[in-house]
Amino acid sequence: MPPENYSSGPSTGSTSSPQASPGQANKSVAVLVVFAIILVGVAYFMMHSSYSVPTTQKQPSFPVTKENVSIQNINLATAKTEAERLPAGFPSNIPVETKDAFESYRMDYNDRGVTQYTVSYKTAKSPAEKFKEYADFMIKDGFSFGTDGKNEKEGILYGTKSENSLLILIKSVEGKTYVQLSYLAKQ
Repeated sequence: MPPENYSSGPSTGSTSSPQASPGQANKSVAVLVVFAIILVGVAYFMMHSSYSVPTTQKQPSFPVTKENVSIQNINLATAKTEAERLPAGFPSNIPVETKDAFESYRMDYNDRGVTQYTVSYKTAKSPAEKFKEYADFMIKDGFSFGTDGKNEKEGILYGTKSENSLLILIKSVEGKTYVQLSYLAKQ
């Protein structure tokens, strides 16, 4: 005969929590493993596929070319004269405050037959003064301006003369005026 406290059904006065059977634990582990495999597979697919979200806008494509370009940066720290602070070949008639130049270089685009001369400097003059100075210079020197060639509000001057062009950007940053000149010359 069985002991008196033995019960064939569930205990109603027990404080212990029910435990999962070994079969249920194996099912939970299997579900987690399958879920992890699916997650790793999706991550792998996303990282290594060429899938992209279709858009309604056509994306611009830019041609990639290999060009023969040589760059000559001017070491402004060692330049002793104003002429040494300008890239070799920079037109001498273009007014530049070279003593406060912080960037000066020349880029030769040999395959295209053009050279770009760029000089950037800081000045004590106002943007309006520099704009007038360069606009007057460019008119006197024979540069032609297109419809957007003079924009004092944005501090932009752009003009062409024969096959050459001059772009001047004038900006005020924290009360200081900065000027960048880029002269593009046909070789």
